[in-house]
Amino acid sequence: MELYFDAGRKLSAIAPAGGSDRYKVDFAAGSGIDSRYQSPVDLSRTAYPDRAARDAKLLTYTGAKLAADIEIAGNPVAHLTLASSAADGEVIVYLESVSPKGAVAYLAEGVLRLAHRKESGGAVPSGDPVHSHLAADAAPMTPGKAEPIRIVLSPIAVRLRKDDRVRVAIAGADSDNLQRIPGQGDVTLTLMHGVSSITLPVMGK
Repeated sequence: MELYFDAGRKLSAIAPAGGSDRYKVDFAAGSGIDSRYQSPVDLSRTAYPDRAARDAKLLTYTGAKLAADIEIAGNPVAHLTLASSAADGEVIVYLESVSPKGAVAYLAEGVLRLAHRKESGGAVPSGDPVHSHLAADAAPMTPGKAEPIRIVLSPIAVRLRKDDRVRVAIAGADSDNLQRIPGQGDVTLTLMHGVSSITLPVMGK
């Protein structure tokens, strides 16, 4: 299933002709002290309460109500064409579901430092593109220039129910768990419509 980032902060099944959204990174945004980063320490502490309040600090896109149950199994992949006002930074992509009552549940996430966006061409067994993170492969972004960025999210297996909605939330910081990049100054991300989407590995599709 391919869903495209569209005007009005919507996810659409049809690629829009164009457009873009600008997002001033909120460096106070975070995923909580009991997020997945705690799992190597104590998995029992990992928790993601309703993310509606956290999403208010992020760039979010929400799909229409599902016409039927769907099962997602595998690695979602975000294909973003974006520009940054800074030469480096972080992009975090959260996949979420929104219940008919408006509760927002965390499903998966992927994170990439923009300086390490270059892909080596190989792949690990999960299907995640390999970013070497070597100094030789690091490169600054050209501020204001849009580039294609691929971010593979963590693998999941989940069933979404009829009338649930799919949401993608994009952040440029996780103040609870990640170092701030860049260390100071404002950053604005510009996401291009029509060439930005998320691929969901839906069973039977």
